[in-house]
Amino acid sequence: MTPEPESPILQVQRAAHAYGGNPALRGVDLTIRAGEIYALLGPNGAGKTTLIRAICGRLKPTGGQVRLAGRDPHGDPKARACLGLAPQELALYPHLTVRENLEVFASLSGLKHAEVGPAVEAAMAVTRTADRAHVPVRHLSGGYQRRVNIAAAVLHHPRLLILDEPTVGVDINAREAVDGVIRALADQGVAVLLITHDLEQAGGL
Repeated sequence: MTPEPESPILQVQRAAHAYGGNPALRGVDLTIRAGEIYALLGPNGAGKTTLIRAICGRLKPTGGQVRLAGRDPHGDPKARACLGLAPQELALYPHLTVRENLEVFASLSGLKHAEVGPAVEAAMAVTRTADRAHVPVRHLSGGYQRRVNIAAAVLHHPRLLILDEPTVGVDINAREAVDGVIRALADQGVAVLLITHDLEQAGGL
């Protein structure tokens, strides 16, 4: 017997949304399963931000549906708990060290006290930032800051990780390091949705 394919982590079906009569989404379909990397490309105004807001549960599409781990992220906190988001703007405290930042975000994500240490160690390991654990974020290179930003988004072990322009403003070596982190997360079974203007990066993953 052929095994049943694994249920999608993310399923968007015929999603549509408009602002003041101006359509932002028109019948979008998207399916991502565990361990898959999906790149979302498009110019400004193409509807990427609206789609991400719908996936994150911040808006309910006026048409179609979004399901995250089989649940509606707009109305179900358990669905949103499956999601990690690393925004384009760094969401870090520059005066805190890498470890201190991750400890803060681990607590904010709802992890119990006994879970914080192991979660921080695991996040630093997969993002290859443990060697900078005691360095204040403001003293890190742009590439390391991007990787710490991703580490903060995976502390609670999300099933879907959304990365918004994770390599903007970094050099080629830093971009390759971030790409390695993305592949490592996918190898661990995390579904990755990458928003990027970088066609070369999208093709390389």
